[in-house]
Amino acid sequence: MVVDILTFVHHLWLVRISLTVGYTLLWYDYFLTIEDEVEYIWKSPWTAVKIIYLLKRYGILFGQTVFGIQVSGLYPEVWREVGPCALVCIACLLLLLQVCKGYGIFVAMHHLLSREFAHNLVLLRTWALWGGSRRVPSSVIVGYIVTLISIIVGIAYHEDLLDIKLVVGVCYRHIPSE
Repeated sequence: MVVDILTFVHHLWLVRISLTVGYTLLWYDYFLTIEDEVEYIWKSPWTAVKIIYLLKRYGILFGQTVFGIQVSGLYPEVWREVGPCALVCIACLLLLLQVCKGYGIFVAMHHLLSREFAHNLVLLRTWALWGGSRRVPSSVIVGYIVTLISIIVGIAYHEDLLDIKLVVGVCYRHIPSE
């Protein structure tokens, strides 16, 4: 992968601005709703919906923090030596697979799991709204499987998905023009 310096700087600027805005809004939403979350979620009994909700809510905060550390370029030594999440097995994966390819896999897994949690919440809500009818989740699951297959085909089509290089302390993949 040949990296044109102006293209790299432009792409890095776009990613940093997008990440900063998104991360700020995420934390704003978190603090805006924390009182309600404590009252309605944390004090409620443990159910599948509560677990899925909490995994989604805090998994996204964790993932966005990892993205921020990587994109900031402030801690390239941490990435090379320890990985972004030393307390989680993901760090081992990052070290074994080369830093940036491991990071690319982490990003793909994080996005996929975030989508999965959201889809499961929608499925449970739809099922509850329709009074527990078996036909409703069946149709939602069929639509979901079709969507998941299209995502997998799309990922398989892009052979250069893991063509990520460490450039100036930041894992960089060229943004496709098509």
